[in-house]
Amino acid sequence: MFKDLKYSTRHIIIYGIGNMLSKLVGLVLLPLYTSHLTTGEYGMLGYLEVTSQFLIAILAFSLPTALLRWCAAEKDPTRQRSIIFTTLSSSIVFLVMVNALLIPFSGTFSNWAFDSINFRSYFTILFLSMSFDILNQICFSLIRFKERSFLYITVSTSKFAAILLMNIYFVAYLNMGVKGIILSQLIGNITLLVFSIPFLVRHMYPSFSFRILREMMKYGVPLIFTTLSTLVLTMSDRYLIEYFLDFSALGIYSLGYKMGGVINVFIIQSFQLGFLPIAYKMYEREDHGRFFPKVFTYFTLSLVVAALGLSLFSREFIVMFSYTNRDFWAAYTVVPLISLSFVFKGMQYYFSLGLHYVKKTHYNVLIVLVCAAVSVGLNFLLIPWLGILGAAVTINLATIIMAILYLHYSQKQFFIRYETRKIILLIVLSVVLFLISMLTYSLHKYLAMGIKTILFLSFPFLLYLFRFYEPVELQRIHEIWVRWRDPRKWTSNLKKA
Repeated sequence: MFKDLKYSTRHIIIYGIGNMLSKLVGLVLLPLYTSHLTTGEYGMLGYLEVTSQFLIAILAFSLPTALLRWCAAEKDPTRQRSIIFTTLSSSIVFLVMVNALLIPFSGTFSNWAFDSINFRSYFTILFLSMSFDILNQICFSLIRFKERSFLYITVSTSKFAAILLMNIYFVAYLNMGVKGIILSQLIGNITLLVFSIPFLVRHMYPSFSFRILREMMKYGVPLIFTTLSTLVLTMSDRYLIEYFLDFSALGIYSLGYKMGGVINVFIIQSFQLGFLPIAYKMYEREDHGRFFPKVFTYFTLSLVVAALGLSLFSREFIVMFSYTNRDFWAAYTVVPLISLSFVFKGMQYYFSLGLHYVKKTHYNVLIVLVCAAVSVGLNFLLIPWLGILGAAVTINLATIIMAILYLHYSQKQFFIRYETRKIILLIVLSVVLFLISMLTYSLHKYLAMGIKTILFLSFPFLLYLFRFYEPVELQRIHEIWVRWRDPRKWTSNLKKA
């Protein structure tokens, strides 16, 4: 089993690097954004980003996910290529039609969102960028199916470089503000697709199958409602913050959410990209009963460690990324709650894998619709009362409920004996350490940072005291330490990995 875990970890890390490169630009450029945008303008950017994700969830028809599932089940290479051609060609035709319908009404969308038609070009750029993003998702699904993780890094790097350079030019040099940022995203998505075209062409066979498309749509349409409801659950707070408060409050919340969302970008999305193809194969094996619980424990450990680090040093991180604009500093208050919500989000994703494997996606619809309704209701109640903290509390409560429901229904379809005691220990211990760190808020900043550093570093040793590690795991940790403690051996060790 250790060999399977090592294989899975290697691919997850490689995909993580690629995913990190495509998303890292949002963090790298935070100082640029906070110095050239007001909190209100940053709120507008957050509003547009959420709108784009809603459109992608609807208009992609979950075909990138369906492509991965259908190709994994099809053993004939020619039919696999036909599936790829069917998916890509149908998406292109549909997206051309959608843009022909939406772009003429860009002024109307601008008026609805910002009470002015002066931002209609923003929505034109947004619609085009969204379309290329969907096509790129199809390409990424193919790359993941072929397990071409280094190619994933290559194309992600091309997008990262294009967005980075264009942001510097449009925002810092031309002072285009929000428009420059979304225009950079469009150019980055086009660049990625251009780099991917040779790979796509090489793995397609020009044979369109209406039968396959119909089956994939039948599988994918329920996932549209699932994804859309998930976005309502996790992102409706952006619309409601603007409704009850203003764009300035939305800008502060968006910065805090982006900081906590580092967990989603670097860990959860990387895990999704690298683990899903492996999971479908492991479900067929007799030893899956040991594999899946152990991966879940390690996955949760990585989520909790990241959330604890972000929570302990949230104030320092926010000040560092927005040091020129004090208006953004209040964002640190929501980072701990946002970080914790992503721990539960990662858990619910893992629980949902069993339902995807048995193709019972109608459960997903039921679960997410219920949780989305809970989220909207709580946001209406808590945002007017607690402000942006109300939104952060809501997303935690809704995500916890979602994780519990996914666990309940998934276990009925595909039972897995998780290491429950260890999972509870991880969450409780990390929360206790964070609560202790709150006592340092009145201390000098350097003394506070020192205490918080000690608390963070104590986490793995406290886990040892509470018997979190198994003897074989302690042995592996010792072997890893012996192997990597000498920097002179790192190069040779990487070649053997």
